[in-house]
Amino acid sequence: MALEFKELTIDVKEKLEPYFKAREILSCEYNFNVMFLWAKYNQTQYAVTDNYLILSEVIEGKFITLMPLCKEEYFKEAFEDVLAYFQQEGIKFRMYVTDKLFKDFVKKNYGDKYDIIANRDYFDYLYDGEKLRTLVGKKYGKKRNHLNAFYSEYEGRYLYRKLVKEDKSDVCKYLRNWKIHKDEISDSLDEELSAICRIITNLEQLDVKAGGIFVDGKLEAISIGTLTNNGKEAVIHVEKANDEIRGMYPLINQLFLINEFPNVEIVNREEDLGIEGLRKSKLSYEPIKILKKYSIVEKEVDESNGYSCYNQSRR
Repeated sequence: MALEFKELTIDVKEKLEPYFKAREILSCEYNFNVMFLWAKYNQTQYAVTDNYLILSEVIEGKFITLMPLCKEEYFKEAFEDVLAYFQQEGIKFRMYVTDKLFKDFVKKNYGDKYDIIANRDYFDYLYDGEKLRTLVGKKYGKKRNHLNAFYSEYEGRYLYRKLVKEDKSDVCKYLRNWKIHKDEISDSLDEELSAICRIITNLEQLDVKAGGIFVDGKLEAISIGTLTNNGKEAVIHVEKANDEIRGMYPLINQLFLINEFPNVEIVNREEDLGIEGLRKSKLSYEPIKILKKYSIVEKEVDESNGYSCYNQSRR
């Protein structure tokens, strides 16, 4: 079937949701809210048939697709249709963020025709939800020390609460102030902050959870996440905090999960992008699994940049 790609907008969420639920995929990319978060920046489009959904992006000027969203029985049909689209358009074949099941299908059925690439910088960090909510055990001693320091300084002065769309003004103001203290200034960072404001506006329609910590009445930390895989997994899309307040990051991480995802089994805190400090931080929370993701590309295509949930153009 000839694929016809259309712009991804919030209005198609209900239509596309069944495809995201066709089978269990733990990687952070495969939920509508991640796609919506970066849709404008990455020119996200979709093509849909009765049997599968294909998502596309433009990464550094190159058209790519993600792995087909469908039941395993439709892998071949979907893959062949995607291949035909690339051939029709006369462009190099690039399919990013495939899981092991789909990667193995391609390797088994198409042999060495394609390069299969795994880049550690873009693997997801998966955690035990209960351990992140309780931080019990010797390995979390440093986290508890940071939390105790916060409680000692700010007891009675802080409040965690669920964020709603009426909080958009406070959230966007907070993000502008947060950006001032960051060394990284880029178009992608600007788009991320704008996208967060759009998500706050559409919390109910997107079915996103958002929470914030206020200290002395001022917003000092936010987190945004989505429940996926039939309630088994929570994907944390956004976590930002005032790092000048000791303990603020572990506090927002813990309170957000306790309040918004009290029973979730797996927490996906996405990838580290190869950033040393970010990798150290993610490892410090003791992941139960570092989830591999694969790119499938036509031979001799340079894919050294990879792909990510944070901002697919930065991979």
